[in-house]
Amino acid sequence: MPDIRFVISSGQGSDVIAANLQKAGLIDDAAAYDDFLCEKGYDKKLRAGEHVIHAGADKEEIAKELMRTP
Repeated sequence: MPDIRFVISSGQGSDVIAANLQKAGLIDDAAAYDDFLCEKGYDKKLRAGEHVIHAGADKEEIAKELMRTP
């Protein structure tokens, strides 16, 4: 499976990011993923820019990629 390019625009909240992840087919439930990000405190650490997410990545792997500076 190919890697997926995913872009976070400056100022996007974790709810919008989660919805976009669902649209991209990377997660199944945007609301549940947003809750996960907020519970872990990851919602404050997401970085704008282009990220490369491995197809089949789990929710933790996706979050770690989105917290990296692209």
